[in-house]
Amino acid sequence: MNNTLLWKMLEGQVIEKKYYLRELLGAGGFGGVFLADDVVRNKLMRQVAIKLIVADDNNQAQLNELQASMSLKHPNLISCFDVNECHLNAADFLYLVMEVAEFSLEKQLNEGVLSETETLQLVNYIAGALDYLHNEQNSIAHRDLKPGNILRVGDKWKLSDFGLVRAIGKNSVMDTVNLTGTPGYSPPEAYEGKVATSWDVWSLGVIIVQVLTGKMPFEGDTPQQLQKQVCNGEPDLSGLPKSFEQMVRGCLQKNRQKRWSVKQILTEVEYTFSNDSKTTKLSPQTQIFTRIVDSSTLVELPINPVNEGEDTSSNHPKPTESSPQNQEIHPDRWGRAKGFWGWFSSLFDDNSF
Repeated sequence: MNNTLLWKMLEGQVIEKKYYLRELLGAGGFGGVFLADDVVRNKLMRQVAIKLIVADDNNQAQLNELQASMSLKHPNLISCFDVNECHLNAADFLYLVMEVAEFSLEKQLNEGVLSETETLQLVNYIAGALDYLHNEQNSIAHRDLKPGNILRVGDKWKLSDFGLVRAIGKNSVMDTVNLTGTPGYSPPEAYEGKVATSWDVWSLGVIIVQVLTGKMPFEGDTPQQLQKQVCNGEPDLSGLPKSFEQMVRGCLQKNRQKRWSVKQILTEVEYTFSNDSKTTKLSPQTQIFTRIVDSSTLVELPINPVNEGEDTSSNHPKPTESSPQNQEIHPDRWGRAKGFWGWFSSLFDDNSF
């Protein structure tokens, strides 16, 4: 019996007399994702996505990681509602309950590239989420930013798999035993086992090129060739609109100390929106740039046109060694593994397990 059939046998099971596993959406060696009904007193409250993970000897450490990640709240992060242990069909599992997404950016790209306006909207959403993860309070590096982990919920793009690395101290250092993340989206320092929040800025730059041109800025026929291109080669930006070139080059700086921060990216997006006539018909909600200040407060950044001839260089402060994007972070046990939020991406990526 193949692995998918084993997971499919759990359809119809009930977790904690509350979550009814309705349909298997995807499965791998150690986890399965289900569409489920959240039911209270026989009343359907909502539909959710539930990830079941085969339990092992480190259940408590896994639960601690998941529970810590649940404290992350932002409009552009996939919401997590519950996490616990359960026993189904004589087997032990951990389960994670999340909001249901419609499709991933990866699936969207199968239908073609994005327009410049669509790309600006995408970057605004994801950079906003990263800004929250990278702030001094959280100091979290995502480390696996890719189209399969960017999900569409309603009219927004949201980031999933945001617990791959958890920060411990803003000035700490993280050394990894093995390369984590996804080849093609990982920066040069990943091959040296160094992790900082600037990793995510590089990945976002790669995604911008991909969604606008349909190709990757760095390619290689073998992992070794890809590493050589990432570490030493120049990015292929052919076909990239000129309006995005400065942003992309800022993201793809090989020296992470010179790489842009997400705040610089958000400033550039705001500037481009306000000066590009092709974006004047955006809906009101996309004309507002929001950044989380704390879990309950949003700040609106109005779009202010820049006067012709005005020096805008001050809008792009150079990163310093103390900037959030340059903070390195400690490993924990799960920093050397796929990461638990990565399980959710299996909804759309069969290679996530």
